[in-house]
Amino acid sequence: MQLPTNLLTFLLTTSSFLSLITATPIATPSKQSASKTNPINSSIPADDPNTNHIHTETESDPSDPAIAFFSSLPPPSSPPNISPNPSSPTTTGLVRPSKRSGNKDHCRGGGYFNATSAGSPLVDDCKVIIQNISPRGGTWHYMSGTQRTLVSHGSCALGIESTPDVPKGLQTLVGDLDISEWIQKSIDKYQWKGRVGSYGDTQCVSQTFKGDEYTLRWGLYHS
Repeated sequence: MQLPTNLLTFLLTTSSFLSLITATPIATPSKQSASKTNPINSSIPADDPNTNHIHTETESDPSDPAIAFFSSLPPPSSPPNISPNPSSPTTTGLVRPSKRSGNKDHCRGGGYFNATSAGSPLVDDCKVIIQNISPRGGTWHYMSGTQRTLVSHGSCALGIESTPDVPKGLQTLVGDLDISEWIQKSIDKYQWKGRVGSYGDTQCVSQTFKGDEYTLRWGLYHS
């Protein structure tokens, strides 16, 4: 069917009709590739030339329980039988000296994983922990199935938890030499712009069943 000449002329000169037949087609959304960012802190690009992060596959895995470990730990608290170092009253979690005190090593093995970001604790605060626990020595008693901050100073805290395969309610021992080693090696490996964060798994001796060892996960994080 042909339109009358006068009607066709009217339609072609009408602005609303012209806008419909000349409108730009709607673009189909394209799939954007995700930009690469730091898996620990999305505000830091992974390819930032000013960083010296050492990343691992474990760090970029969102299901890794060690990543959730840092955010889920409770604030540092003062467990029973502790005495803060008089020379540094902000250090908490120090073991009360006793006749059996001395440098103790109850854990062995395990790897180190980088978790350093702009929100990590200050290296200087972490070093104070080493300075304050080394002269005292001592042993920390940990109950499996819980998360616990063992010691902290300023922005720096070191906490521990048992891995899922360890039964709950078992007493495990952690020594001052273990804590000092975890902190110092983390600083040596991962410090960045005055900050450091890390975690790792280790085997620590059981106090409940002599001779047994259990896998614990430690974390160095912002308090």
